[in-house]
Amino acid sequence: MVRRAAIFLDTCHSGAMAAAAMGGLVTSQVAGPTFDRLTQGVGRVIVASSEAEQKSYENDKIQNGYFTYNLVRALKQDGGSVPMEKVFAFVHEQVAQQVLADWKVHQTPVLSKSAQFTDIVIGVRPEPVAEQSSK
Repeated sequence: MVRRAAIFLDTCHSGAMAAAAMGGLVTSQVAGPTFDRLTQGVGRVIVASSEAEQKSYENDKIQNGYFTYNLVRALKQDGGSVPMEKVFAFVHEQVAQQVLADWKVHQTPVLSKSAQFTDIVIGVRPEPVAEQSSK
């Protein structure tokens, strides 16, 4: 069994899925056994792009949703090794500010953790440094 898992949901109303996975009301036919497995173990976290009643917005300039764009930015911090709590704090703040500024509505990312949560360090591999040729 995997001890730690992080799931990211970037879709309208995704906060409802995060709540369901962590013991809330489950309305999906596929949800039951799948969500039961998500709540077992240590270090399970679901990060959703918006609360249950909210839309998740996109921005043509960044060619992405605000959530995914800021998630990638967060994962690149600190050399690609970032604790989940720090990732979520960054994404939460940036998405809320940017969507409010651009769309004049609220989009609030949601974090759901398993009962036995231990912080997960997650990130992206830094880009390789190009070797300099000697002349």
